[in-house]
Amino acid sequence: MADFDEYFRAALLDAVKERGAQARLSRESGIGTSYINNIVKGRDSGSESTRRALASALGFVGRRYEDFLEIGRAILEGRAMPAPEPTTASDESLADFFRVPYSENTRLVAGSGVLGPVTLEAESSPVMVHGPSLGRSNPWGLRAFGVDEDCMEPLIVRGGVVLVDLKQNDVRKVKNGEVYLVCGDFDEGHALLRQLEWAGRDRDRLALRAANERYSTFYRQLREVQILGRVLFTWRKLD
Repeated sequence: MADFDEYFRAALLDAVKERGAQARLSRESGIGTSYINNIVKGRDSGSESTRRALASALGFVGRRYEDFLEIGRAILEGRAMPAPEPTTASDESLADFFRVPYSENTRLVAGSGVLGPVTLEAESSPVMVHGPSLGRSNPWGLRAFGVDEDCMEPLIVRGGVVLVDLKQNDVRKVKNGEVYLVCGDFDEGHALLRQLEWAGRDRDRLALRAANERYSTFYRQLREVQILGRVLFTWRKLD
């Protein structure tokens, strides 16, 4: 019979199978990538505190750690991954909600192929999202950002919040007309929100458009654009 170490490893392996996921998890949890990789490869089981820190960074905070282990168990047994169970009767209305890490603004310096300095942990996140509304059974790869620019107004307003799927970061799989968090050789390497559209006869370029007419559209070759993630949702304050 499989033990809890194997359950955890199976769930962790599923969580970090996308490109760049281990590096993101390392930043979120403060645990080194080599240590995470050793757990994934089965060379180290990790301490209980380490496993809980990794699960928390993936959105499984506190008592929901058991939900994370149950996902691993379901994977090993070839079953569908379960939806999180409420921990008490009073928690029932929150059972479908995930805690998502939050960064105060989108204008984070991005370099070396990864999102730049992000230090907030999942435990301090003020953002809760409803999984079923997003068609998601877990919060892996999701991050919320405050918006401090007006380039996407009125679609996305300054002072609002965007929910970004960091797993949708392949420039070759851009969905035409969708809004992404991107960076490149523009705006001093800061991350920007832009609507992306394919351009060029061979779809070898992208048009980066702002919803605000005060900002001009510019074009870049695919190799010149780094996709940090796709915007799934936005919130705004009511005046």
